[in-house]
Amino acid sequence: MAEKTNVGVRYSSSKFYCKSSLHQYYSAFAANLAIMSVGSAWAWTSVAIPDINVNSKFGPLTSVQESWIASVVMVNQNNSN
Repeated sequence: MAEKTNVGVRYSSSKFYCKSSLHQYYSAFAANLAIMSVGSAWAWTSVAIPDINVNSKFGPLTSVQESWIASVVMVNQNNSN
């Protein structure tokens, strides 16, 4: 069963031991930061492509070029695993 200590809860039936909830906050922050960075990487093309079309030195992008820009993030994600 569980025995209370001055630094947390120790379960004798398993190896689970939590000194404080600070570790959980760090883990939650890291998980949320990872999800936010992935979401930003996937969504940046929705605002970047119109800006690239307006400010491009080489003229407006074709629909094929726009699709390549949008899919590069997915191609890189598949290669990083």
